[in-house]
Amino acid sequence: MLCSDALAAETPVDMAGATPCAIDVYSLDDDPNGLNVRASPSGKAAVVTKLENSRSQDGESFEVEMRVVGSKDGWLLIERAFFRDYGEAEKAGPVFEGKGWVSGTLAGTDVQDVVLRSAPSPTAKPTATLYSPNSSSPAGKVDRLEVSKIFACKGEWAEVEGEFRGKTVKGWATRLCSNQVTICR
Repeated sequence: MLCSDALAAETPVDMAGATPCAIDVYSLDDDPNGLNVRASPSGKAAVVTKLENSRSQDGESFEVEMRVVGSKDGWLLIERAFFRDYGEAEKAGPVFEGKGWVSGTLAGTDVQDVVLRSAPSPTAKPTATLYSPNSSSPAGKVDRLEVSKIFACKGEWAEVEGEFRGKTVKGWATRLCSNQVTICR
């Protein structure tokens, strides 16, 4: 399903005050009607388009992925959405080329960092360490953090929240990965 480019072209998108960033995320939305992409960072804003949430490839379901270029007030400004080739090339490709806002509560990613921080800086105070001495990860015993909410982004950093070893953790991370099959290391 390719989203309506006509609707997107007719609806101006408010980008004022967005903090610039460059991260990739995937949809966490399970609404069968699709993920709303809005004209401004508000649940009351006009819907620019609806994105198909997931597609089946080789018998598995994969979520739509999005390129995020800004954030504001818990919302993410996307500039495109696409399905990656996870085994069926004919089901991959762009589904939306344009800008719009999605709620950070409906976007996820995986964190490849060992440490979450209190600010988007490698020298900021740690808020959580994603390390387990029993991990079988080839990347130096880093456990996987699957993000359930994104609050903001800045540059290649994102303020995220997720479950880690049975505990909710929150902080700023870099080295994000939206690939749903392999580890991005």
